[in-house]
Amino acid sequence: MLKIWPLREYTLRAMGDSDDRVRVRFPTLEGFALRSGRALSTFSRRLTIPERKAARKMFESSLELEPIRIIVSPATAAPFTLGNNIRSRSSNLSKRVLIHELTHVWQFQTKGMKYVSDSVYHQAKAALSGVRATAHT
Repeated sequence: MLKIWPLREYTLRAMGDSDDRVRVRFPTLEGFALRSGRALSTFSRRLTIPERKAARKMFESSLELEPIRIIVSPATAAPFTLGNNIRSRSSNLSKRVLIHELTHVWQFQTKGMKYVSDSVYHQAKAALSGVRATAHT
């Protein structure tokens, strides 16, 4: 039995509703995000052994770890994920942040790029409201 029930609950909230409909689609943005995942980076690396263990504990076999990269980018204000690429100002992520960002990788690996459009919509809505946390509700 997969231990992803809290993850699924979070993902369904993040994606909108239980039938996984995306509210807004931006195909050009989705294509750009997929092709430019490592742009403006200074360094990238694979997940470390402890990071892989944490990922396996949370996601078991539902997440493919090999293509995931941590990308260091000085232009990044807060960690964010596009596709299999987790971008951050530092290559050292706390376990909490890593698992959160891996949730977005899981969304990409299971839903494709459609999650990007929905995410951008919620990020923009949160920015306009001034409360970043609303981007994940």
